[in-house]
Amino acid sequence: MKLYFSLVLYFCIFSLSAQEAILEVYTEDAYPLQYEEDGKIVGPATALIEKVLKEANINYEIIIQPWARVYNTALLQPNVLIYSLARTKEREDLFSWLGPIQKVNYALYGFEGIKLTATDSFETINNFSLAVGRNSAFHHYLANKNLTNIHLINNSEQSVRMLLANRVDLVTGSDLYFYEACQKQNLDCSQIKPIFPLKDLEVTLYLAASKKTDIEIIKRIQVAFDKIKSQAMSDPLLR
Repeated sequence: MKLYFSLVLYFCIFSLSAQEAILEVYTEDAYPLQYEEDGKIVGPATALIEKVLKEANINYEIIIQPWARVYNTALLQPNVLIYSLARTKEREDLFSWLGPIQKVNYALYGFEGIKLTATDSFETINNFSLAVGRNSAFHHYLANKNLTNIHLINNSEQSVRMLLANRVDLVTGSDLYFYEACQKQNLDCSQIKPIFPLKDLEVTLYLAASKKTDIEIIKRIQVAFDKIKSQAMSDPLLR
């Protein structure tokens, strides 16, 4: 009987602490999926994550920071969530993957007149300067292609401004948000086009957890994610 009550007490305490603990959720400003507006973090990806965590009955705080800091925090600290994280083979064993948010196609963007085509080699691409987000999927992917003419930057807004100022020849981007992000920043990107599709970097963005996150938290979020994601398919940004 003592054992029975001890077990009941243990699980009650565990459940209470799981509800009361505040889980830190890290993301970057990446319009239109997630971005800061009037002091709030909004966007369809953020709305999805909030619904999932509410369904999982988890208290949380969303923190928006430059991507390099977001990535390193989720890589090193326990009990941390991160979104929207591209799931690549290089990252597969570094995180616990909780649920898909959005499929994306990536490309190198530049001005229309640049002498580069979709059939050129990465050796040719290395003749052009390229702005890449630090610790982004692009960074890891292009580094594996032995590209050296890379300028590491903290956010996508910085890279587009560098391109418009002719400080670099190419930037990375997605068909999902490149031009929308330009419009939000009041930047004229009408002369910028996708030049070189990164066909083997077609990935899905995920909600993920740091590797040392409590397994019970992971299970609860995965169950909640499956339920909520099926209801979110009406949003074209999250299909």
